[in-house]
Amino acid sequence: MKTRIALLLVILILAAAFAGCQRKLKSEADFMRRAREILPAGAADTAVMQYAGFTISPNDSRMYLHWVVSGDEHEDHAYLPMECERALPSWEYAFVRSYEAGECMEDVAVLEWEGRIVFCVNNTDVRGMCWTETDGTEHKSSFEQFPYSSYPFLRVLDAGCTSVTFLDAEGNELPAEGIPD
Repeated sequence: MKTRIALLLVILILAAAFAGCQRKLKSEADFMRRAREILPAGAADTAVMQYAGFTISPNDSRMYLHWVVSGDEHEDHAYLPMECERALPSWEYAFVRSYEAGECMEDVAVLEWEGRIVFCVNNTDVRGMCWTETDGTEHKSSFEQFPYSSYPFLRVLDAGCTSVTFLDAEGNELPAEGIPD
């Protein structure tokens, strides 16, 4: 009887250990695989996936927001931000939840997260941006240093910006909507 209980306990411990291992996200491929599980089946089964990057919460250094983009130049894009908790000191993550990002212009997704506005830029016409902080300070950033092969990438601003504008290569404003204030 004792050996059966001991054997059962060993099996349960091993099952729990393997179940925990399956949930850990360690690489870009793991994040893309998890995104396929979250996205609707029709879009996720055959869609091309790209890992766009991550940002760290300013409130908790263990919380990360990882972004995956599905689709290519022939498909509509879906943007999937996934909040994950990092197991310190390793670079393994436990999935917490996903968010639905808004699209503020073609191939630019946006999400307000942890007091920040996170943009996932996948539009190669976007070559810079301007923004004004709540104290009136204006900033301008060029994306010219990013080769087209670097798209998609993330750009993070503090929430509460009074205006955000995207720019083309000549510095002209590109129309955008739905940027959180």
